[in-house]
Amino acid sequence: QYNSSQNKYYVDAIQQPDYDATITKFNTTLAGGDLPNVVQIYDIGTQRMIDTKRILPVQDFIDKEGLKLVDDLEPAVARYYTIGGKLYSMPFNSSAPVMYFDKNAFKEVGLDPEKKIWTYDELLDAAKKLTKKDASGKVERSGVVFTLYSWIFEQEQATQGALFADPNNGREERATKVVFNNEAGANWLNFLKQLVDEGVGRNVGRDSGTTNGSVRDAAFTNGEAAITFNSIAALRGYINNATKGGKVDVGVAYLPRPTGAKGGVIIGGASLWITDQGSPEQQAGAWDFVKWTSNPEVQAT
Repeated sequence: QYNSSQNKYYVDAIQQPDYDATITKFNTTLAGGDLPNVVQIYDIGTQRMIDTKRILPVQDFIDKEGLKLVDDLEPAVARYYTIGGKLYSMPFNSSAPVMYFDKNAFKEVGLDPEKKIWTYDELLDAAKKLTKKDASGKVERSGVVFTLYSWIFEQEQATQGALFADPNNGREERATKVVFNNEAGANWLNFLKQLVDEGVGRNVGRDSGTTNGSVRDAAFTNGEAAITFNSIAALRGYINNATKGGKVDVGVAYLPRPTGAKGGVIIGGASLWITDQGSPEQQAGAWDFVKWTSNPEVQAT
């Protein structure tokens, strides 16, 4: 779309398998080779990208043109990528973690499909009702299917107002240590353990860099599990795949949390970074493309 919208610059998009593969390839290229002019990096790669000293902050381009573009960004999202008062990268595909559930399965066992906030205790009870077994005791439908996903673990800390790293998750100064070995972390892991111990939860293993995420997704959209946890970015794929099977009606709720927890979640997704690679003209082209992606019409599609 961008290439057809103008004739001054041409963008050659090179797709990578996932976020981890992208930042790994970027780090490898730093040691020798041409960097991309623009790279899409996930939220947790922010400090790493700044540390490379190969980044041209988008704030510099914004200020040079006298734009008020930052005012149009969701404040919480803009703050995430703002360090030292300067917006370093352009938010592109921001997301948040959610709980997905099968509305049909909920209705089948008398659970409220309109309920949006579930405590761990409530969800454990729900998972027991949702689990179906055949005459031999084999599980035909698990209450919950999940992966061991560090991002969800981090988010569950946030829902309980706990930190993942000190000081203050690295927001005010560089984080120097992790602090997730805490009550909030134990609460989440104990909840997952309860699901498995009660025979109502299916743990398909580590998520990042594996095919386990696909196993989780298929189990949910095929009706083999009634609940799972993932990014809101998975919604369209879930709906499309569930529609093919015809059995699952996809619902969305907030991540579960312990009774009394009132915290929110942390910005996820990714942003676009402009590198110092290439000529000034190429850098200007990189900015023109990044600026184009921030248009409401582009974001909506």
